[in-house]
Amino acid sequence: MEKNNKYFDEIGFKSGIEIHQQLNTTKLFCSCIGDISDEYDFEVKRKLRVSKSELGDVDLAAKHEFEKCKEFVYKGSYDSSCLVELDEEPPHIPDDEILDISMQICTLLKANVCDAIEFMRKIVIDGSNTSGFQRTALIATEGEVDVDGVNIPIETICLEEDSAKIIEKKDSFDIYHLGRLGIPLVEIATAPAIKNPSQLKRVAEEIGLLLRSTNVKRGLGTIRQDVNVSVKGGARVEIKGAQDLGMLEKIGEIEAQRQVKLIEISKIISDKRFGESKEIVELSEIFKGTGSKRIKENLMKGEGVYGIALKGYKGILGTQLAPLLRIGSEVSDYAKSSSNIKGLFHRDELPNYGITAKEVNLIVEKLNISDEDNFIIVSGNKTDAFRFLERCIERIQMFKLGVPSEVRKAMDDGTSRFMRPMPGAQRMYPETDIPLIHTKGIKVSEVKSIKEYIRELKEMGLGDSEALLVSKSSMLKDFFELVRLFKQKPSYIYTLLFSKPKEIKKRIENSNTDLIDLKTIKIILDKIDNDKLSKDVVDEILEKVALQEEIDYSKYETKTVDLSDIKNQIERIVKENPDKSFGHLMGICMAKIKGCDGKVISDILKGLTK
Repeated sequence: MEKNNKYFDEIGFKSGIEIHQQLNTTKLFCSCIGDISDEYDFEVKRKLRVSKSELGDVDLAAKHEFEKCKEFVYKGSYDSSCLVELDEEPPHIPDDEILDISMQICTLLKANVCDAIEFMRKIVIDGSNTSGFQRTALIATEGEVDVDGVNIPIETICLEEDSAKIIEKKDSFDIYHLGRLGIPLVEIATAPAIKNPSQLKRVAEEIGLLLRSTNVKRGLGTIRQDVNVSVKGGARVEIKGAQDLGMLEKIGEIEAQRQVKLIEISKIISDKRFGESKEIVELSEIFKGTGSKRIKENLMKGEGVYGIALKGYKGILGTQLAPLLRIGSEVSDYAKSSSNIKGLFHRDELPNYGITAKEVNLIVEKLNISDEDNFIIVSGNKTDAFRFLERCIERIQMFKLGVPSEVRKAMDDGTSRFMRPMPGAQRMYPETDIPLIHTKGIKVSEVKSIKEYIRELKEMGLGDSEALLVSKSSMLKDFFELVRLFKQKPSYIYTLLFSKPKEIKKRIENSNTDLIDLKTIKIILDKIDNDKLSKDVVDEILEKVALQEEIDYSKYETKTVDLSDIKNQIERIVKENPDKSFGHLMGICMAKIKGCDGKVISDILKGLTK
């Protein structure tokens, strides 16, 4: 599967990426706090309809969703949802903090900020927004990000509201939760200037690292990537919802492979010997007593089996486009997206799935096709089956033209599945409930890039990997605060924040190192700074915290010690262990002499072992 960069140059690989990052603030158009849990206090039902744009046109993507004829159930919590999320109250003007963070991101990307922010309504009727549209605003253009010495242009930066969280999809309705709806997102879209899948991943990494310089949310689902890919002779395909950064390279590779194969297939099936029958034939009689579970169940419900002939297509539907993805599954995905039919059977995969060779021969006879021909059959009610098969023909005819430009959904294995047609300009129109926001009046806080933070951390004495870990952590600013407040070396503060908790979690079963919080670390550092705590007892304190045990710091605090007595104890240990190394002697001293700082013991021991 892995290809070198020369291969991607040869096929004309071209990609751009859209990164959607949630901001760590209130929601965009109200004062609710976003919540991604599934808990709810109420639910409402809605049905959305498609409408024409101001130009009198209907967006294809919206029309596609409307044709599914679905209802939507919205569940919400009073803590994270209000009348704004229910589309019962006009949106409020975005909070100053949201605008501040957005402008910080524009600054870090060296983008030209728009003179005014005007929100638009983007028609979306898949149920992900109660209003039937998503509010979005262009805030900057013409930015750039440096990736391994290459400037990748940033075409646009937008501020928009996140969608509702899908809970469950059913045949006639979908269930959403309103907790995520309205969380502010900054959308960063690069130019299609990415030349190979490995660079695609690196661009996402660099932008993601830059975003961490600002007050953004962290964790799974708080940042999402949409990838645009095309190859020479292909078309722009948008793959939505790639949450796993580690999968981006694979997604790019598989999509490139899919498009290259589709171009090859188009050259074959554009020949006149290939044709698609528009006649749909009922085949139910053939399947009386069938072993196919799906067909048998549908026939028992009074439904039927229907098929179409494909002249010359023998072997085509079974052609593999990419791992786990064949032409037949591409056709099925397209047809299923606007029908309740669960899937199709085609000649290239039969006999199988309980369908016998005898049944296949009877289908061939009924459809009057030859050994060079193919067929598609489906089982279900007549209306759905006819609609499904008509969609199958639509998809196959698209393949004659090459690569369909469309929106696809990223799957966990790196493949993608058809979602909807590519939306057009018809989906956008102005938002009339929010006044223009003039950017000259926005006060923007100073912001440093993560690369600057990394440089400062390395200057403090941290290694490359340590500096990178701190910079990516949610504790970044806390780390700098601790270094400023306390006398201890940055390397020791790093140990307390990162190394010790990791070591304890690995060593002690059932320990909860999340309990080792900033407050605990501050108490420990303050006591060490004021000579009230020895570093040699810190491990034990942290272990007890992780095991949820109550800490009595008075038991660990350093007592006033008689240095002459300490020296006598160390002299005795040295005499009793004449052949031991300094390190071994130090270990014995630390174990036997409690309440004394390790540095004091080390200095005395060095004097005695010279």
